[in-house]
Amino acid sequence: MRNIDLYILQKGLNSCPGDPVYEDPERKKNRLDFLCLVSKNKIAVQLAVDVLNDISKESDDFVLFKREREATLMKFALKDESGRPMFTESPNRELSEAQGRPIMNRVYKLSQKKEDEEKFNKEIEKLNNKFKEAIDKQDANTVEFNSYLRQPVKDKTEKTFDKISKTILPDNLSQTAMDGLVFILK
Repeated sequence: MRNIDLYILQKGLNSCPGDPVYEDPERKKNRLDFLCLVSKNKIAVQLAVDVLNDISKESDDFVLFKREREATLMKFALKDESGRPMFTESPNRELSEAQGRPIMNRVYKLSQKKEDEEKFNKEIEKLNNKFKEAIDKQDANTVEFNSYLRQPVKDKTEKTFDKISKTILPDNLSQTAMDGLVFILK
């Protein structure tokens, strides 16, 4: 299991039924065991995901950069009749590995006038220079984090998960749940 798989495991555990159904009366005795294992694993995976989220957290300076960049974009964006900025939807070409689908980005519609474009580019360049160190640190952190996501989960972390026997899986388990649980089945 890789670190990125922790997100899939978490999604699978969160998709497990709160009221598992067993068609076979003999298997109904597994209900409590299944619920206990799911609950214990939810806690363990949340701790591991919290560590990942801390690693990927943006610095205060980078958050400030993003706010100022957003203000600059709003300043130069074309406005509708009520004065609100106009947007287009643009698919991000990178796929979210955990979700397996394109991420849609809102993109401001900017003026195509040469003088507006030059003013905008100058302000963005000033902003990029002002926050160069924060941007460089964030870029390096993103590369490091993406590399970390592809690495195997540490044995210590993986040992905190309780394996779930296939024999106690309920009949009403969704595909999403199964996609996550596959990492902790025995």
